[in-house]
Amino acid sequence: MGVVAGSVLMLVVLGGCGTSLSDSLVGTWTTDLNVIHVEFRDDGTYQATLRRGGTKMVESGSWSVEGSVLTLTPTSDSPYCAGTVARYEVQVIDDGNRLDTTVQDDPCQVRLDDLGSGLTRFEDVGPTPTPG
Repeated sequence: MGVVAGSVLMLVVLGGCGTSLSDSLVGTWTTDLNVIHVEFRDDGTYQATLRRGGTKMVESGSWSVEGSVLTLTPTSDSPYCAGTVARYEVQVIDDGNRLDTTVQDDPCQVRLDDLGSGLTRFEDVGPTPTPG
């Protein structure tokens, strides 16, 4: 499949009460296996970093929320899943620290393998102190 400008990933999101969906999503999320980190920035951009073996791929683009639908629009030079549209039902749980996902449609196996298990809010605590 060739690279298609403006490819779109859509996630159907079921948000919690009291906080807007956009506010709930801002921050960094990771998969259970810590293979993908997705940072949703408050300026409407995102960056997804995929690490497999010794390989690191970075995709960036814009994101927006309309109703309960989160739309990710990767830049045209996406290294994976270019030109594909995916839909996931996502429930924000655990005080906003977990996104449970149910795949509705995702033709990209790389993304499906990783995002299909849900996302957890990532807290970077920095490097481990060296003893001594």
